[in-house]
Formats: sequence, structure tokens, C-alpha cells
Amino acid sequence: MIAKEECMEIRILSKQGKSIREIHRITGHSRNTIRKFLRSAAMPTYKKRGPRPGKLDPFKTFLEERQKAAAPHRLPATVLAREIRELGYDGSERMVRLFLAALAPVKELEPVVRFETEPGRQMQADWVELRMERRRFSWTLIWGNVPVSKEINNDQTEPERNRHRTVGRGAALECRPQA
Repeated sequence: MIAKEECMEIRILSKQGKSIREIHRITGHSRNTIRKFLRSAAMPTYKKRGPRPGKLDPFKTFLEERQKAAAPHRLPATVLAREIRELGYDGSERMVRLFLAALAPVKELEPVVRFETEPGRQMQADWVELRMERRRFSWTLIWGNVPVSKEINNDQTEPERNRHRTVGRGAALECRPQA
């Protein structure tokens, strides 16, 4: 296929008075191709091709019916690929997996509801057990605009676990439960 620029060059050379043979020598295109572009007013385009059938197309209705029969559960692609291989399918399991993913219903995301409290009134606490019997308790408290956080490891002494001091905005803040 000749690009639009080459087609324009052929037309410009023709308007300059060059013969088809001279245009052939300059551009290297066949004389019949040059004639074809000089006769047509439109730019060259590829013809649109129709959709070609894929290897999975004969089995799509079977796969859809199997998924509907199993609803609300979903059958694994490996199982369905094995079933249609017995029926004559010779494509990949990946194609089956992609087709089944397109059949899956799209879950709507729930809107996020923010929970806001006064600064210094709400705390997030997490308990984590790591390898080698290490445990960690961490908490985060938003005090004003500055997050104040502390982590307590299981290897700390008992007095360290009961009372912690942390610094927020340059001032010491004692971290004790409110009475």
C-alpha cells in the first residue's frame, strides 16, 4: 500500500508535466499503480475487513450455557477448557479464561462514607503478630493536623508498655486512656 505522501508526490509530479514513465523512474512504483492513483480522486485506503471467526466461537454458546447453569457460582476456566477440548476445541485455556472474564457481572463499588470526629478524639489501633513470636501493637491518633503514632513491641518492659511519651508539634504528649 502506498502512503498518502507518496500518492501526493505522484499527483504533484503529474501536475508538473512528468509522464508516467518519468514518475515510475523517480518513485520506483509500477506504471499501473501510478495510473490507478492518477485516475482516482480519493486517497488510497485499506478495505475494511469483516470479523474473522476465532477458535473459541463455536463453543461460546456452550460456555455461556454452562455458566448460566452454575449461577450464582462460577465454574473455573480450567474445567470448562477441559470440557470443550473433549468437544474438539484446540485453542488455549487463556482464551477461555478471557472470554469467561467478559461474562462475569461487574460489581458496583459501594460509595465511601467518611467518619469524622473532633481532632484528638479518635484513634486507630492495630495488633500484628510477626514471625519469631514478635508482636506489635501500633496506634495512630490525629492531634490537630499532625498524626501522632506509637508502636509497642513485645520485647519492651512492662513500664514501657503501660505509659508512652510521644512528641507532636514539638511538645510532649502523654498517651493515656481518657477517664
